Amino acid sequence: VDPDIMKRKPRRPRSGIFSRSDLLIALSQGLSVFVAVFIVFFTSIEQGVSEERIRSLTFTTLVISNVLLILVNRSRSLTLWETLRKRRNVALPWIIGGAISLLILLLNVRPIRNAFDLAPLELRDYFALLIVTVVSLSWYEIFKVFRRGVPTLA
Repeated sequence: VDPDIMKRKPRRPRSGIFSRSDLLIALSQGLSVFVAVFIVFFTSIEQGVSEERIRSLTFTTLVISNVLLILVNRSRSLTLWETLRKRRNVALPWIIGGAISLLILLLNVRPIRNAFDLAPLELRDYFALLIVTVVSLSWYEIFKVFRRGVPTLA
């Protein structure tokens, strides 16, 4: 639970589960992920990358984006780094480790990879996609800092 949960005003009894701001943030995050995937997709096409490799790059971008969305949405007010430092969640390493492990298996075990018409990626590809995804979702971390009025990220 966010540290400021008890400082918030209660919801109106007839209000929906999600507020307009919640929906706007969710849509903005979805649009950010879409832009990241589109940039990876379009750049890959422009560079003449094979279909299988493009499929692997865009799928990996989606998986990394979803893992990062889990991390940044753990708190509405604390930054990702504050959340990782201050909050323990026993399931989180299992979820992230499982998603990353399945992604690596999917891209590197030939029978599975062939079933989905994917291509293996190099380590530098993973880092590049991680950077693209972090950049595409970093706005929300900055938004959290400015929303609570904290002058520093830590």
